[in-house]
Amino acid sequence: MKQLIVVSIVVAAAAAIAGFGLGYELHPSLTAPPVARDVKLTDVTFSCVPSAQTPYLEGALQFNLTSTYRTNIVASVAYTGDWTGDTNQLVYPNGTKHVAVTWGPGMMQNIDVTSCPRVGVVIWLIQQDLMACPNPPCDAGLNPAP
Repeated sequence: MKQLIVVSIVVAAAAAIAGFGLGYELHPSLTAPPVARDVKLTDVTFSCVPSAQTPYLEGALQFNLTSTYRTNIVASVAYTGDWTGDTNQLVYPNGTKHVAVTWGPGMMQNIDVTSCPRVGVVIWLIQQDLMACPNPPCDAGLNPAP
């Protein structure tokens, strides 16, 4: 009788250990699968035409920013080439924002040139809101352009 009890205890312990090991190996993942998040800079155009203030030129740098983030982001886009600077743009969740930066005498970017500048653009910084502001008004310190 004692041998039967010992064998029963050993079998039960072995079954418990095997069940624990199997459950541990087959348990569902506790982490969510990664979600691809991206900000794309597309449809970049740059115009250069004679200004009303001769002999200077004027124009506009235009582009779209598309975000796949689930929260607001601020994208800092740098101008490269003959004209340098940057702009901070607020892009809403899963949204696209069209940006137009005018340049020339008296424009957003007050530049006095007599030949068309070479200009490129690149996203150099993305800042993401981790959650909605818990106690408005909140300020991330970036003051994005409208």
